[in-house]
Amino acid sequence: MRKIVTLLLLVCFLTALLSGCGSNNADNGEPVKLVWYLMGDKPKDFDKVMAKVNEYTKEKINCTVELKLLPWDSYQTKIESATMAGEKWDICFTSFWMLNYPRYARKGFFYPLNDLLPKEGAGVSKCLDNMPQYIEATKIGNEIFAVPVYNGAGYWQGYYFDKAKIDKYGFDLSGVKRVEDLFPLFDKVKIDYPQMVSIDNYWWMDDRDKYDFIVDSDFPGVIRVDDKNCKVINQYEDPAYMNTLKKFRMLYQKGYTFKGETDRPGGDLVRNGKVFCTVDTLGIFSNQDWSAAGKMQFVSVPVFPKPVAKSTEVALGEMMAINAQSEHPEAAMKFINLLYTDKYLMTLLCDGIEGVHYTKISSNTIKPMGGDYTLPDWLFGFKCLLPVMEGVPEDKWQKIMAADKSAIVATDFGFIPDLGPVTNEVSNIKNIVEQYVKTIKRGSVDPEIAVPEFVAKLKAGGLEKYLAEMQHQVDAWKANKK
Repeated sequence: MRKIVTLLLLVCFLTALLSGCGSNNADNGEPVKLVWYLMGDKPKDFDKVMAKVNEYTKEKINCTVELKLLPWDSYQTKIESATMAGEKWDICFTSFWMLNYPRYARKGFFYPLNDLLPKEGAGVSKCLDNMPQYIEATKIGNEIFAVPVYNGAGYWQGYYFDKAKIDKYGFDLSGVKRVEDLFPLFDKVKIDYPQMVSIDNYWWMDDRDKYDFIVDSDFPGVIRVDDKNCKVINQYEDPAYMNTLKKFRMLYQKGYTFKGETDRPGGDLVRNGKVFCTVDTLGIFSNQDWSAAGKMQFVSVPVFPKPVAKSTEVALGEMMAINAQSEHPEAAMKFINLLYTDKYLMTLLCDGIEGVHYTKISSNTIKPMGGDYTLPDWLFGFKCLLPVMEGVPEDKWQKIMAADKSAIVATDFGFIPDLGPVTNEVSNIKNIVEQYVKTIKRGSVDPEIAVPEFVAKLKAGGLEKYLAEMQHQVDAWKANKK
């Protein structure tokens, strides 16, 4: 079935090119209507905000935008279904972890941008000039098929807590060097807050400071970020990774976690009192950002001793692409360009309408007015355009970009695999991963029993051939860099 889908997508792409689709940007001067797919829930006042967005984009670039928000868990399948059904759309989110960028770019799913960027995306290029490795890391062959969303490269994972509860227990977070250091605190929480889960999102403690994941964080095949030889290994056979999986198991057995996906409610689980500690992205102003969102003050402590490296995984973490079948690629690129250059538009999309959803404290500081409008701003555009929340330094973004320059650069930064030569093996491995990894990383099975069984099935499914092919490609990539 996957081969049929790939073939049909390629046929659609070629048909679009041969028929001239992509050259018609406007109909006799009438505004172009763009369709933009993104993940997320429709917030309150969404239609009101989008009406303002369209007033502005119509004036600026003679286009309007229909933003279609799709559920996180069905985003990829809905995009594929819409494309196969011939539905017209123009812009979408892609990454290494959702609608896998390298895979779908090679399928002909995305519009090539090499010619569009200098013409209609000069602002995007200027933003990314500060991060030249980022744009290099997006190239499939020598072609760019999506633009990276900047969220800060030098980030890492952190444990987040309600400050009031940490203060209540008088717990010193500076002594937390590993998750086990939190166990005494979790034991108190289980007694005092029996309805509260001690920790959530703990599977993010998966050695992201050690590895660059070639395909994604569940798929076998990694390169250690400091390995100058760029040796491809299977993390599930690495003793260091087994130790991490044992920690997941320990958390589960001690009753600190949700028992399964069906037990895990939606929403902001820490603010809603469902979770005591959650693992999430940590930056130099994360405590202020989380606290500024309201309801409680947050404190955090890093999971890893150092920031995650600048790596291909980070560069491809969030991206914006144009549909290969778009009838308006130039207009789509102009709109994306605005998301990298226009402070008013980004603020409107991410924070809502001034006087309705926020008030201005200063030229670059705002205060929310208690509304429920929000979009996942880390999925699109150039976040450095956004004003900061009250209580956050106005030079936040300058400091973040400066910090990023000091982040470690993975030795394989820029390598993107071509899975085509091992299509059958990758398909086999993917099916096996889906059978095992979720329960292994949740901790609901003993990794010392489940992982050897998992690895044996991977090897029977072609793991060794896949790893050898990845090593061959990495070696060729390294040779071409010299």
